[in-house]
Amino acid sequence: TCNRLMQTLGRRDGLIVAMVWVAAAGSAFGQIRVVVTPNGRTGANEGSRSQRAEPFHDAEIENFLNHAREGIKEKNWKYALDSLQRIINSPGDSLLSRDEYVYESGRPHAHRMIASLPPEALEVYRLIYDGQAKGLLAEARRRHDEGPLLEIVRRFTLTNYGDEAADLLTSWMLDEGRAAEAISILSTFIELYPD
Repeated sequence: TCNRLMQTLGRRDGLIVAMVWVAAAGSAFGQIRVVVTPNGRTGANEGSRSQRAEPFHDAEIENFLNHAREGIKEKNWKYALDSLQRIINSPGDSLLSRDEYVYESGRPHAHRMIASLPPEALEVYRLIYDGQAKGLLAEARRRHDEGPLLEIVRRFTLTNYGDEAADLLTSWMLDEGRAAEAISILSTFIELYPD
């Protein structure tokens, strides 16, 4: 689909459409935000303007990330986890840097950081958040409602109920012929739980 769009629209316009398509595909889980801005004149063609992706930085989210790193360094798991959960719960989709070249949305970045913590930190995480996830899972089953399952997948991925919620949600999606959505959710879990 992207190749056909790029051939039809030309390379530059096709690239922008592909970026929007990727952003739309990831937006359900707040995974991507790309801002394309003009970067002044180029020397080759006086009338042309070059394009570059410029990440959006949210000072509050960056502050939570710094607090999380501080908590991890001091092995203050509750402090670190609270800071990371605030990033996960944030309504926006700010980009955070994995390194100086790769940016990703705050939610998967925070989930990845939690997944990389030592077992004792994951125990603390589950003690804090398992109750909320368990309640949402029971509500979803009782009402046959995807909403609570999506909330678990987005906010409580690494609880003891995250994989069960994702399994149930993707089963319902597949039953309804929504394979692309199911694959997107499952790929997130495979990334966090490679085993």
